[in-house]
Amino acid sequence: MFLNIQELVQEIEDGKSTDDIVEERLSYLNSEDYKSKMHRSDRADFIQGYISDDEKMSGTLGDGTYYWMDEKQIFKDVIEAIVRKNLSTIKQHNGMPLQNLMQGIRHYFLRAQPNEESFVVYQQMIREGKSKANIREEFGERLIKHLLEKKDNDNREKLNSQIEERENYGNIVPIPISSIKGLNIGECTEMALLSQNLLSFFGYNTFMVEGKTYNSENKKEFHNFNFIEKDGKYFAFDSAMCFFGLAPEIKTPEELLLFDEMTLNNNQKSITYFSSRKSKIYNEPEKKLGILAERGANFRNTAMMDIKGILLSKKVIENQRESDGRYE
Repeated sequence: MFLNIQELVQEIEDGKSTDDIVEERLSYLNSEDYKSKMHRSDRADFIQGYISDDEKMSGTLGDGTYYWMDEKQIFKDVIEAIVRKNLSTIKQHNGMPLQNLMQGIRHYFLRAQPNEESFVVYQQMIREGKSKANIREEFGERLIKHLLEKKDNDNREKLNSQIEERENYGNIVPIPISSIKGLNIGECTEMALLSQNLLSFFGYNTFMVEGKTYNSENKKEFHNFNFIEKDGKYFAFDSAMCFFGLAPEIKTPEELLLFDEMTLNNNQKSITYFSSRKSKIYNEPEKKLGILAERGANFRNTAMMDIKGILLSKKVIENQRESDGRYE
């Protein structure tokens, strides 16, 4: 199984089939071994690595539709359409043509062939005169209602069972992300979710971050976007805004949550991002560690030990200063 893009190229050159490549890679990304190494914040505004299909993800607060990441075919499509056709370039640059990947993500949500049942529900809502925002918010509930009226189909029964397994209290309505493919209702959250999984699949150290940016009316609005870390440098990968660019002030994962305000530039445009949290609230190192302490028992225990170590060190230093009669 490949761990990086060069190893993927080698598997292809060795004659490995796309189906086998995808199956082996997804098996690893869904394993507890992989998950235990990834960081998650306790507020789910910071996600590292692949998002498995047993996790529910939503957009902004109040959105009634949650998604689980059921999409698998896109990995095969990208390998066939992008990787196999650009092997020499990928080997030379040790990386994917990320602009092509970004355009593929946008195509998936905006223009790809939609699922038949999803399209029926979407057309019904259009005829009712619902706005794009209302369709996006209510789509999960409407799709489930539509499917429940068609219990004679075994596949729909299976989907209904999956939905019930993932249901939560409140008004959370979970649906597979593939159900909104090609409907042009996927926005920054959905694009960031799929970007996160595609980039992670191809071996990039990838983070999904919740923050804010300016909309077309120059007003701040909530925004989800991605970052790639490579050789200690961090690059914004924002499918919704069609933006890819270096973030020179970001040096660590924690800073992806605490940069406050950051303007990034590339040859085409400039975008200003705002973090959801204010760095002044997390000026103590143990609080920064706590931000990333919500993924897997192994990492959580390690983080708690580090926090205890920091607190103990601080206490020792303070006691030493008192005994020496020194204060700073």
